[in-house]
Amino acid sequence: MKKSQGIKRICIALPESLADELDLVAASSSFPNRSNAVTEMLRDALISRREKLNLREVMAGSITIFYDESRNQIQQRLAEIQRSYLKEVVSSLNVMLENNYRMEVFIVQGPVYRLQGLSQELVACKGVETGKLTLTGTTLPPLHARKKQKQENMP
Repeated sequence: MKKSQGIKRICIALPESLADELDLVAASSSFPNRSNAVTEMLRDALISRREKLNLREVMAGSITIFYDESRNQIQQRLAEIQRSYLKEVVSSLNVMLENNYRMEVFIVQGPVYRLQGLSQELVACKGVETGKLTLTGTTLPPLHARKKQKQENMP
C-alpha cells in the first residue's frame, strides 16, 4: 500500500489580476478550490521542466494523434514507426471518428528523448492533423519479473 503524502502549507502573493484569473479557472474547472488548481498547474509545470532538463529520465505518458485514414499508406507508416519503438510503446488504442478520421492513443514509457522522437515521427506523418505527447512523473510498475527457472519447471 502506498504511503500517503503529507500536506505542506505555503503562502504566496500574486498580482490581483493573476489571483482573479486563478479564481476563474478554479471555478470553471473541476477543481474544488484554488489549492487543487495550483497543485495541478505546478505539477504540470514541474514535469515539463524535468523533461526538458533530463532527457534520459524514464517517464510514462501518452501520445495522442488525429489523422485522416484515407491518406495513402498512413496506417502502414504509423505501424512501422510503432515497431521501431517497441520498447517504448506499451499499448495503443484507436477510435474511428467521422469523415475517415481516427484518433490513436499510444501509452508510452521510456527515456524522454526516445518518447519525444517517437512523438515527432508520428506527428510528421502526412495525414496526421495534430498530435501531442503528455508525460507524467510516475512510471509503470514492471509488468513481468525476470526469474531464472529450471527447464523442468517450464510448462
